[in-house]
Amino acid sequence: MGRRVQQIEALARQRAFALPGNLEQYMRSTSKRLNLEEADSGLWYSIMTVGKGDRPGGADTVILSCLAVAADCQTKLPELSSARFRVRVSDLMPGLREGVQMMAVGSQGTFLVPPKLSFGEGPWPASVEKGAPILFQVTLHEVVREEPAK
Repeated sequence: MGRRVQQIEALARQRAFALPGNLEQYMRSTSKRLNLEEADSGLWYSIMTVGKGDRPGGADTVILSCLAVAADCQTKLPELSSARFRVRVSDLMPGLREGVQMMAVGSQGTFLVPPKLSFGEGPWPASVEKGAPILFQVTLHEVVREEPAK
């Protein structure tokens, strides 16, 4: 019974984000509460700890830790979270790709990613409400640059 209630609540939230203006209102109120700035793309962000190392580019590989949280700002999304994982910046979802490139090694940032910069119209993971924003807390540990071919 509890699972069915959660499914109904999730569907209601999904429909709520689809209503005109609701997503924008949610993004603005949440970003205000979390003290985030808005990028031109619609990504909301805050670099809370500024690192002093290299900044990654789109072709670089990074080692980062990431905690993803649902739109309720409480429900952890293990499917999108990981500690110290290695990934090419170009393989990240657009919102995270942009956010990670704002960071230097040692930085910690918070990113509120709107649906258009996460999974958009494509397939969504089962644990994530389709059309909902996702909150990420990211730590950039290392930038791994490709060695030029000789």
